[in-house]
Amino acid sequence: MTVRELYEQGCLLVYEIPDDDEDIKDAFPTILNHLMNICLPYENQFRKIRGQDRLLNLPICKSADEQFEIPFCEEIARMAMPYAVQSKFLEADDDKKAESVLAYNKFTEMLGNITPAVETEMEWYDDA
Repeated sequence: MTVRELYEQGCLLVYEIPDDDEDIKDAFPTILNHLMNICLPYENQFRKIRGQDRLLNLPICKSADEQFEIPFCEEIARMAMPYAVQSKFLEADDDKKAESVLAYNKFTEMLGNITPAVETEMEWYDDA
């Protein structure tokens, strides 16, 4: 999913026409940069399960019109991140605070539901 595609999905989830509200468009890069940092541990969990290298450096989004691919798996980019963008877009409207919280809860719930668990060996200590 590209930056532009995520911006457009976020707009549509709050019933806005993309590019119609300059405040939303101007805020989007900051929102996306913040969300990518939140999603990074989840992405690295997917990468660990799939035998891929960890993602260490995130791109910096400067415009909602950028066409670079968001460096996350499809599950995170398409299933979870749109709800977070929706939440942040709704947050600015005092009449939509509850909807914003519900969308953010859906985002965090989705991250938890789609991210696979990683099995690790535990060392057992005998205090006896």
